Amino acid sequence: MGDYVTNVKQVCQHCGNFVFVNRVGYCKDCWAKRARRVTNQAKEIVIKKYGGKCWCCGESRHEFLCLDHTDGSTWRERGRVSGSQLYRELAKLPVQDDIQLSCYNCNNVRQIYGACPHWKDRRGLGKLNKSTTERSIW
Repeated sequence: MGDYVTNVKQVCQHCGNFVFVNRVGYCKDCWAKRARRVTNQAKEIVIKKYGGKCWCCGESRHEFLCLDHTDGSTWRERGRVSGSQLYRELAKLPVQDDIQLSCYNCNNVRQIYGACPHWKDRRGLGKLNKSTTERSIW
């Protein structure tokens, strides 16, 4: 949708400025705002679908939440979409068994150390070290 007419200025349907517009009649700034709004709406739907909080620590602020694969794979490895397109796709689909909500910290520490300290603390498994690779516990 970013196809802009390069030599003709038109009135943007949203802001009314006389600028270069894309094929649906929006200027670049208005189209970017619209895309962010649509993505944020889809992300809110997905967060509600998946329980609204981090499965590990219970963090519920939406700014910190992200999607996490229970098997440790990535969207690219699965040949699926990522980023904002991922949220728009998942908003339309039923809940997937291999996806969960994690906060950014729990998600990243699990990738680096193999397990989250919250999870290990609750199970009395001791401290994490960089050589820990306990993907099988998930």
